[in-house]
Amino acid sequence: MEGFEDFTDERAADPLTRLKQLNQLEGVRRSEDAEQAKKDEAQAKRQLTFPRRIWRSAAEVDPAQPSQYLALAADEQHDFLFLPKAGAQKLFVFFSGYADRSKVQPPVFQRWTWAEKFPGHCVYFSDPALMGSGNLTTSYYTGSRQTDSLKVIAQFVRDLAERLGILPENIVTYGSSAGGMASLRIAQHLRGAAHIAINPQTHLAAHRQEKVNRVARERFGEDSLSPAAR
Repeated sequence: MEGFEDFTDERAADPLTRLKQLNQLEGVRRSEDAEQAKKDEAQAKRQLTFPRRIWRSAAEVDPAQPSQYLALAADEQHDFLFLPKAGAQKLFVFFSGYADRSKVQPPVFQRWTWAEKFPGHCVYFSDPALMGSGNLTTSYYTGSRQTDSLKVIAQFVRDLAERLGILPENIVTYGSSAGGMASLRIAQHLRGAAHIAINPQTHLAAHRQEKVNRVARERFGEDSLSPAAR
């Protein structure tokens, strides 16, 4: 971190001095975290002003028109934001992580402002479980006993890629935390694509149980993950 040395090579001999140094470093980290939280909250408050459309088929998609789509599939509402880029030969697929329901309401398209920085079309999928619940902060895109949400989303991606003339090997999925898990897990339904995951959950049984069990109750009708996952 700029302004601070690596304490592993050169440490103060006095324990009290070392403690003061560590407290300084922790103070800077907390300040940076608070500043980032403010930025995240400001971004969440930004209004999406793109046209809202009903997704009937990919054939109706205008490859040059940014749009927010609503689709009904497998008895569930799916919301996604399409931000095209002229002449692009790649499609980047984004998944969202934790959504603080006191600050944002679904659909949630985290990192949508990043689109201009990516060398391709971008499409952002909200976790469909959020639309049907006021309590869930994420469902990890699990779906339910009847439907795997990522299997449905993968079909949307394939249809959109075909409409845009994007080859499967030029599709890249991206997400962090719960979105990172989705980015990895969709690989079983989206063959040929590349997948990027930042600090993903890979074993829900070992994750925060209050969150995971809430998903189990609301999405699977069970009290805990184990029976829901069977």
